[in-house]
Amino acid sequence: MSAVRLLSVFCAMLTLSVGPVFAQPVLSPSQFRDAGIARLRQTDPTAQITTRDELGVTVDIPGDPHRQGMQINFDNAYRLYLDDPSQLDALLTRWVGLAGANRDEAFQRDRIVAVVRPLSQVQSYNDFLSQQPGEAMRLVSRPLAGDLHEVLVFDSADAVAYATAEKLEDLGVSIEEAWTLSRQNLPTRMGDLSVERFENGLLLVGGGNGLAPSSLLLAEFCQGMFARNPVLVVDRDSYVMADAGVRGADDAFHAAARDIIADRQSMSATILVCQNGRLAAETD
Repeated sequence: MSAVRLLSVFCAMLTLSVGPVFAQPVLSPSQFRDAGIARLRQTDPTAQITTRDELGVTVDIPGDPHRQGMQINFDNAYRLYLDDPSQLDALLTRWVGLAGANRDEAFQRDRIVAVVRPLSQVQSYNDFLSQQPGEAMRLVSRPLAGDLHEVLVFDSADAVAYATAEKLEDLGVSIEEAWTLSRQNLPTRMGDLSVERFENGLLLVGGGNGLAPSSLLLAEFCQGMFARNPVLVVDRDSYVMADAGVRGADDAFHAAARDIIADRQSMSATILVCQNGRLAAETD
């Protein structure tokens, strides 16, 4: 479920009255993605495109080793589109342009960060890599908590490219060093987070140049003001948490999380809490 649609769920919980926002029809997330796919095929008819979810695709350009397994996520583009639907053509042009970008520029030490992904997604992408010609490759990942893993990627302005041991070796970076670099690079690559506050004490955290859930990986998270807040990572660029300082927020959070998880509208089914200064799966 996209963060944009999730936002509407929480608004409904608060019984907010929302009037019509746009006079013209607005594309759904999957319609926006399909428009992007059509633009991709128009730009390069040879492109092999696989749909991952309602706002994500994987693109392979046959014969070009630098443009294999490219992950294009339209989440941020869709948010910008909802802000101003008249920018549809410009946004599609910008994001589709990622498929033709020079990927070598993205594979640099200062672009290595870690992102949060469910184990099912990691396994699915590893299966995809195992079916590609040549030596089998795998993502560089490690368990975080519950069904979540952290995965090494190369970050750019509008997209991420998953790291493999082979790509890191080409840079002269060991896997151990890459994990260290991922923490060092993250604050600069992530930028500012956005926090949407609701009257019942729920917080929707996004922004961060699409890296918002990665903020959970920083040691400061479990040492700062949010250390008592339970968290649910709802999609690859946002998470929901309860403000422990608001009375009743914990109950509201768990009620919403149960419904979202039961309806399979969340990327993760694990509620995260801080224990002994680090993230862990809530056990109660």
